Amino acid sequence: MSQVSYVILGIGLFGPFGTVGALAHLLHQGLMKVTLFFCAGNYAEELGIHRIDEMDGAGKRMPLTSIAFTIGAFGMIGLPPVAGFITKWYLGVGAIQAEMYWVVAVLVASSTLNAMYFYPLCTAYGSA
Repeated sequence: MSQVSYVILGIGLFGPFGTVGALAHLLHQGLMKVTLFFCAGNYAEELGIHRIDEMDGAGKRMPLTSIAFTIGAFGMIGLPPVAGFITKWYLGVGAIQAEMYWVVAVLVASSTLNAMYFYPLCTAYGSA
């Protein structure tokens, strides 16, 4: 599920918590994505890394960049206490208030897919 879809989903809940979640996600997803892009650019510039399979050992060579990347990834997944969790919390509460319980399932599924995508990236730079 695209990050922008969370905004549309929140507005579609037609309630205060959904709207807050949607508006918060406008800001949060921008901060999380720009962090990830800056980190990727930093890896490319400093270490010449342009593919994931080249990241082995990057965490030891650039620990602060790797920490920032991990925080950004955790935010995209929606893990507490990062900004993405706040967004998903408000969207979930808004969905329950609107009695649209399927939205909670969509949020869980989306978070799971994001975790499956970002986990290999967060662990790729930790070894060697």
